[in-house]
Amino acid sequence: MSSVRNPAFSTEEYQSRLSKVQAALAARELDVLLVHNRADICYLTGVENCYMVAYYAAIIPAAGEPILLCSEFEMLNAEVSVWFDDRVAFPVTANPIEATCRVLHERSYGGKRIGFQPGWLNAERYLATQRALPDATLLDAGEIVPDVMVIKSAAEIEYLRAAGELSTLGMTAACEAAAAGKTDNDMAAAAYDVMVRGGSEFMCIEPIVTVGARSGIPHSTFRRTRIESGDSIFIEVGGCVCRYSAPLMRTVAIAPVPDEVRRAADACRDSLNVLIAEMRPGALARDVAKKAKAAWMPLCEELIWHGTYAYSVGLGFPPDWNDAPALITEDSDLVLQPGMCFHTTTSLRRPLQYGAAMSETILITDGGNEILTGTPRELCEK
Repeated sequence: MSSVRNPAFSTEEYQSRLSKVQAALAARELDVLLVHNRADICYLTGVENCYMVAYYAAIIPAAGEPILLCSEFEMLNAEVSVWFDDRVAFPVTANPIEATCRVLHERSYGGKRIGFQPGWLNAERYLATQRALPDATLLDAGEIVPDVMVIKSAAEIEYLRAAGELSTLGMTAACEAAAAGKTDNDMAAAAYDVMVRGGSEFMCIEPIVTVGARSGIPHSTFRRTRIESGDSIFIEVGGCVCRYSAPLMRTVAIAPVPDEVRRAADACRDSLNVLIAEMRPGALARDVAKKAKAAWMPLCEELIWHGTYAYSVGLGFPPDWNDAPALITEDSDLVLQPGMCFHTTTSLRRPLQYGAAMSETILITDGGNEILTGTPRELCEK
């Protein structure tokens, strides 16, 4: 019988991540970090599963190995990929916050400076933690793990490249499936099928396909909509390998193609091309964003646009593949560095009429950048 053990990375890789987080704890004079974000826990421990509502926590001490906490039922997942042995399981019916705080007391952290992630510990659980740890000092440390995650290692980059290949296959299949008389479900199914058969795991975001007037609605997706002549079709896919995603967006237009749809798609392409040309080590994100805006300024002020030129991607779980707060926007002070990886989310919409999009996943390299996805960077006219 084959072993179920299948870690995504070497122990040395996890130890390197841990040491960087612990250095940040020392700089903040924190004794321990309490991690609840599922992606951050996976990044530091290796554990993963597909049941997003299951409670997991990782206790990261200022020195020494992490402690993983979850129910007895979910702890079986740790046998597959967790690189250390300090695991505490509690009964499925137990209160997880009480169980976590009990471990903190038992490990002598009950009166210490404890960093926590406010975005992932809701108000009820935060107050319960305060009551259970009256002598502790709870401090916002939500940025510590994402700040480490934003620079990808060589091993992470290989997974991102593989994910990009799957996204490219998925986009190609979706575009090929587009035709008058077909449905948005047909296109989504084609993309999903080829990505999963190609090796993708369950995705952070399922294929997004939205047709005609629905393509002018942000974050709408397939819903048995028949494709008609003259429709624009907004597509976004993201293959996933070892929890690493490389998103890709394109637009299909069914003849006869309205001139305004073609103009919107061309504007997305032009802005994206500027991003590709400008994204390199040492570049200031706000400068990159302003140059990208100049390429499509007339239309981006006329149509709906979300205000972000690119965001960091990497390790993720549903409902998002964004992994760190690194953004390329007009007010960002971020300096691009080798190892950062971005989804250049370039899209325009006229509400309830049409939408157009064009994006790539782009890795910042020592010499400039590497595009990890790739279908023709043009409006796909059918």
